Amino acid sequence: MRYTMVFLAIVITALTIAGIAIADRANAMSFGSWSQPQNLQAAGADDAVNTTALEGCPSISKDGTSLYFASNRAGGLGGVDIYVSARSDVDDPWGAPVNVGPPINTSAGERRSPNQHFRR
Repeated sequence: MRYTMVFLAIVITALTIAGIAIADRANAMSFGSWSQPQNLQAAGADDAVNTTALEGCPSISKDGTSLYFASNRAGGLGGVDIYVSARSDVDDPWGAPVNVGPPINTSAGERRSPNQHFRR
């Protein structure tokens, strides 16, 4: 079984200040090394998880197939909304992020993604 950690990476580039990164390791109970952190991207260039907007507060589902995060990207309902990016299997690429919509997101702006394990 593979264990995955998602986290906010503060990396200053021409396109973004912060973004979501991911790292894996084979055994959660060992103190072995994590893989090199990777900038989290979706399957296509237009489907990017990380954009020039701010993305943060990542939370991954227990089965590793859904990633929830907060973003102030264009097209949201408020200042910051919660989005989800899904994949069929932990070895598949992430799909295009989708705004989870009302009643979770409101015009007031949500500040955090849920920090718990979700069951499908």
